[in-house]
Amino acid sequence: MGRTPRLLICLPALLTACLQVSVSPLPPTLEPLVLVAPVGQTARATLALPGWTDGTTSSVDTAPDWLTLTPVSDRQLTATATCGAAPETRVGQVTLRSTPPRPVTQVPVVLVCTAGAPAVVSPDPFTFPPVSGAVPGSTVTSEAVTLSGLTAAAPVKVQGGTLLVNGEARAGAAGTVQNGDRLQLRVQASNAYSTAVAAVATVGNTSGVFVVTTAPPPVQALAVTPNRLDFTGTPDALTLTVTRAGETAPITPGGTCAGIVSITPDQGRAPSATFTVTPLKAGTCVLVFQSGDQTATVPVTVTTTSVGLN
Repeated sequence: MGRTPRLLICLPALLTACLQVSVSPLPPTLEPLVLVAPVGQTARATLALPGWTDGTTSSVDTAPDWLTLTPVSDRQLTATATCGAAPETRVGQVTLRSTPPRPVTQVPVVLVCTAGAPAVVSPDPFTFPPVSGAVPGSTVTSEAVTLSGLTAAAPVKVQGGTLLVNGEARAGAAGTVQNGDRLQLRVQASNAYSTAVAAVATVGNTSGVFVVTTAPPPVQALAVTPNRLDFTGTPDALTLTVTRAGETAPITPGGTCAGIVSITPDQGRAPSATFTVTPLKAGTCVLVFQSGDQTATVPVTVTTTSVGLN
């Protein structure tokens, strides 16, 4: 079993006060799962579960109702989806949970149901590299792919976005393309965080999919007011307010201050918690507050002669 990474914090003002804080590993990045089949037939693909660097295991939490996931091994699933009677593109997400709990991993899933037309001139297989971390609501254009393998001009059509051929947008019926043409797809990213959209370009009977996933919600930082405590000339207790907007996770105090100050309560909860800090003896230390994967530090100095100098 691997170990959870730890971050060493040393404050310049208190060079003797260093401490280690656990840092949750980031979730692995997974490529979109794309399934393609003619109408009325079943598409299949393989979903490989992520391997975390610290030995964490993953399993499926939620999936679209049109997708069936069958375990093949501890790290691999077979994904199947059956197309209806009409051409369409479906977009969804598979959510993976982890043990022990870690940030959620989401895998975009795209099902492309093609018309199943008679054999026509088709190019070599092509695909558009997916984009993740897009700004919600932004316009995103794929990298260009160059067509090859055609023996004559072939019909092209697009679903879910705009097709660009050699840098120029094709409006309405996309027309035809030929060897050497450079194709791109342009889509508008979802207005929601951590959400995928997809566009499909079909040349002859060959389809290429472009998936754009928006960035996850911004992590709300942990903030402490005041940002340092100085018990100089007063033995009175002082209060700290710790905030993390938009969250409800526990806030837990720790650090290197045992015996120098006491702190109550031993846990609070976001979005706001108040702690009382009471000096016990002269010294310097660092209080550390942790909520999920966020930490905040508060340097503490006790110099008052009323609390028992050593």
